[in-house]
Formats: sequence, structure tokens, C-alpha cells
Amino acid sequence: MGLRLFVVAALAVCGWSVGLPTRAAEGAGLAVLAAPLPGPLARLEPRQHCPSQNADARDPPPVVVLQDRRRFRVGLEAGSIALEPMPLCATGGRPTPPGILAGTRAQSGSGTLRQVWLADPSQRYRHAIFETPENATSVRALTATGTELRYSAPPDAVIEDRSPRLVQAWGQDAVLTVQSTIQGGAAVLVLGIVGDQLQRLAESVPIGTPQRWLNPIGVADFDGDGATEVAAVVTPHIGGSLTLYRRDRDRLTVAYSEPGFSNHAIGTDELRLATMLDVNGDGAVDLAVPGADRRTLRIVTFSGGRFRELQRFGHSAVIRSALLAVDLDRDGKKELVYALADGTLVALTARRR
Repeated sequence: MGLRLFVVAALAVCGWSVGLPTRAAEGAGLAVLAAPLPGPLARLEPRQHCPSQNADARDPPPVVVLQDRRRFRVGLEAGSIALEPMPLCATGGRPTPPGILAGTRAQSGSGTLRQVWLADPSQRYRHAIFETPENATSVRALTATGTELRYSAPPDAVIEDRSPRLVQAWGQDAVLTVQSTIQGGAAVLVLGIVGDQLQRLAESVPIGTPQRWLNPIGVADFDGDGATEVAAVVTPHIGGSLTLYRRDRDRLTVAYSEPGFSNHAIGTDELRLATMLDVNGDGAVDLAVPGADRRTLRIVTFSGGRFRELQRFGHSAVIRSALLAVDLDRDGKKELVYALADGTLVALTARRR
């Protein structure tokens, strides 16, 4: 085993700070651990994208990737954030899927849909919110039987996304993504296998204005009524609203909408600035989403059909990385891990009783 670098958790030390949380409500009670990264951040990944180095594939730890390509496995050690140096990926990983959109990565699953990716780039819809101007015009998928399926956007639309999300929706494997039309702007799109084709299962009404976008979060029963909802932040760059959609045949209709959120920084390809988990142990799926200025993290719930904020964490810098829910110390409880633009790595943990 290589050298382990243990970073002691601290707050407001050496010119960096994560601020202080608001008073916990309804048993959320998350505590803050924080530490400076050993260099400028490139990205935070849920696992090492290197098959030969994913020995613990069942529950791999998140990985900090720095701009100088150094990698560190994130853990907890004696109540502090621990960073363990990792070797660079060896060559010879998975082959690149055909036609994949430049700058994107295929998403892998273990069910009926084994791999999905964005393909067939186009500049027919110009909306400079990502690092590169092209958008995909199709979503491709590889099934467990080795069959490649394709969904093609209409001629006046693109798949305005960088990371199609493999989800469970309405009893089947599905793909959660964004389809934008030249006249109407973005809509939430859920695809699934119908017969032997990858087809639309449900879609929301477009925002209604070109160059208006939304960023999906995930799929779950957020209000506890037994039905599945789809969560997204609508217009995350201009006063975003956290919105839950409910399926009505092939349409997604708005069930709840709350202002004051953002889960994307314009000009970047990082779309994972929000996540889902049960924060207070009541069995409901809660949401962790940055506030509109991305200097706060808001832990919220729709349990019982009523929106409530469980806890809020203020920061001295904007949230910069993906927001990951992972069990760092293998105690059966997930921590929230993310990084700030000032080089601070944050872990929110359940308070010890």
C-alpha cells in the first residue's frame, strides 16, 4: 500500500472556511468536516474510472482528481477527512462507444441497460452553457444482450446534456436527460425500452423560451405517496426552481416547484451539483441542492407532500464539484462530499450520538 496522506478536518483555518450550518431541523443534524485540497481541483468522481483499479467495486470510494492529474481516494479516519494518493490509470480501459459526443463519458449500469451515451454532435441549437458548443442529437444504449439501441431527437431539437442518467423509473431501466427545441427551450425527457426500441416514456412541457435550460437530478418517490417523481432544477442560471414532475401517461407534469436553487455553473460540463439521500432517517428520499448563488447547500424534503428545509450550510466560496452521497467510513450511513472553488473539500456527516 502506498503512502497515506491524512488531512485533519478543520474549520476557518489558514484562510479557508466553510462557514457554519443553520440550526438542524427534524433530526437532520449533519456535522461539517473540511480540509484543504493539496492542489487545484479538476473534478470529484464517484469512483476511479479505471477498471483494473476498482478492486472494491461494490462500494468504491470517491476520487479527487487534481488539475496536475494527481488522484486521491477520499475516506474518513478518526473523525477527519483522509486523502490516499492513487496511481494514474493504466492504459487499455473500456473502448470508446461509437459516435460519442466529445467531452462526455458513457454511463454504465448492471440491469437491462448496460451502457448509455450521447452521440451524433450538432451545432443546430446554439446555447453556450457548456464548455463546448456541440450538443448531441441522439442517445444510444447497449443492452444486456449486446444490442445497440438509439433514440434520435426531432429535427428541431437536440439532447442538451453532458451526462445521461441511468435510473429506475416506473419499474424499468430508463435514461433521464434533457431535450431542447429551437423554439421552446429545454424539457425533461425520460427514455426506456418499448418493444425493441429506445423510446420516450415521458417528457415535460418545454420551458417555453429558447436558450432556457434545466438540469435533472434524479428519480424517486420524494413525497412518500407511492408514486415516482422526477426532480430537476429549472433555469439554474437565472433564479432556479427545484421542481418535481409527476408522470401522466407520456407527459411529466409539475407537482411541486420551489425557487432559490442552482445545480450548474454556466460554462462548465459538471452537472452533478445535487444528489438524493435519506438525511434524517425517516425513510423519505431527501434532496441536497445548492442555493441559487451556490454558496449554500440546502438539505430539503417533500415528505408528506410538504416542502421543508431540513438544514442549510453556508460557504465562503461557491460549490465547485459534483455532490456525492457515499458511505466513507462503512458505518451504514452516507456522507455528503463536495469541493468548493477555494480548494476546500467538505464532508457532511451524521452527528455521533
